[in-house]
Amino acid sequence: MAYPDGTYMGDGFGDIKENKLWYKEHLVFNEAGDILKVGELNPSNQLRGYFFIETKNGRIGIAFTLTPERDPKVQKLQVVFQKT
Repeated sequence: MAYPDGTYMGDGFGDIKENKLWYKEHLVFNEAGDILKVGELNPSNQLRGYFFIETKNGRIGIAFTLTPERDPKVQKLQVVFQKT
């Protein structure tokens, strides 16, 4: 994927393509409705974790994995919506 000026998005190593992620998040958050509460971060280890966002229409689960660097980057991100 590329920006409008032709430069590539990301560096090609485990990057999440920003426009695809934005599109998915846009759909999930629109369907979920207003945010009521953001839950606590639950770390699996120093590089992985998850948390939940309570919304008007359900719950959004967000899980992530970071790269093992001094300035970590998001290596993997999962966004899942559960209707109530």
